[in-house]
Amino acid sequence: MQFTTILNMTGYAPVEAVWRINNASDYFQTVDVILRMPSVPPMVTEQYPPKATLSAAPEDTAQRFLARCIALGVESARYIKLVLPTAHGFVARRNFFERRLLDCPFTEEISGFLVMDKQTGPGRLDDTFIAITSSAAAGILLRADGADHFAAVEADLAARLAFPWLLSAPAPRYNVVLVEGYPHLQMGIGFIQAVKDLDVRLVVIGPKGPKHWLEDPDNSAGFCEALIPVDLAFDADLPARIAAAVRGYAGWDHVDGIFTAHDRYLVATAQAAEMLGLPAAPVRAHEISTDKYAMRQFQADAQANDFQLFRFAGVEDARQQIESGAEPAVVHYPAIVKPISGFASEGVAKVNCDAELFDSIARVNSARHGNVVIVETYIDGILFGAQFRVAMADILPRSRI
Repeated sequence: MQFTTILNMTGYAPVEAVWRINNASDYFQTVDVILRMPSVPPMVTEQYPPKATLSAAPEDTAQRFLARCIALGVESARYIKLVLPTAHGFVARRNFFERRLLDCPFTEEISGFLVMDKQTGPGRLDDTFIAITSSAAAGILLRADGADHFAAVEADLAARLAFPWLLSAPAPRYNVVLVEGYPHLQMGIGFIQAVKDLDVRLVVIGPKGPKHWLEDPDNSAGFCEALIPVDLAFDADLPARIAAAVRGYAGWDHVDGIFTAHDRYLVATAQAAEMLGLPAAPVRAHEISTDKYAMRQFQADAQANDFQLFRFAGVEDARQQIESGAEPAVVHYPAIVKPISGFASEGVAKVNCDAELFDSIARVNSARHGNVVIVETYIDGILFGAQFRVAMADILPRSRI
């Protein structure tokens, strides 16, 4: 059944909303809306079509979404699908619909209306258009040719919302410590957005010294509650200094977790977590995963018998082991030199003789990666990457990745 409501909004001519309520699924129900210039009905009275005024109040997020769609212009009709809950509960994150419906076809904008600490539930479908709209959980603005795509978007919603997406209680709000942030805002933008969307309370432990990027109000607004300067020099006392900084923060009555975004701080952060009694992967696991020599030894059984692996603590150690008169280390060339820690192939080189080997070790940035390197057999050939996803114990075909 189709209904019509005339919408009034300050500064704009009246708009006709033609709408229908679709059949409910197990986890949601939708209302299709067409916003357009008013048509000329055969009979117009004070009561028909019904009239309503859109609210501009901040809490009326659904009505403000409709107002934004009207402001885009309705000379050509605008097509909207409202998503309504069919159960009571709480949304798990602030941008649940924006993330869940990412890349939903035939859409221009997806806007969620729910907040994490406020319960939502089914509205009365026999009520006015404004009342039904105010009970919506999200609004979807379809493309300009959206009249042809209402059914396709409905089917996509059925696939993406095929589970109980509301929590029975508000999601817990966690207090989390991040050991060192990101060198600049752009590198951490995804993480920063996730912190805001999940309503996580965050404190960042950063290095002492020059002004940290988080001290810029434009960068840290809404991201973290505090930046705690700590001496992050790599020595035996680093885990204790991190733990002391966490214990000394007076802003929280408890801490739920601690982590880092930097490989080089993984071991110290895991050790600090143990000191604080916080959950963390085993320290030894972090030690192996950030030490290429230990990782190669861990994988030794899977390597070919002729695969060489050496560990040198700087140029002098390499010279001593290779040029030793007793039992010199004999490197089979070509070989690969790389820092024992690090990422993004920094300091990695292919060498063809002892002289190139020593020169490559000397050129490793010890301030970033230390002076310990590994030298391993160079494997010739084409490099391939294999990417796959597993769902319900099955490997998904490429078309579904």
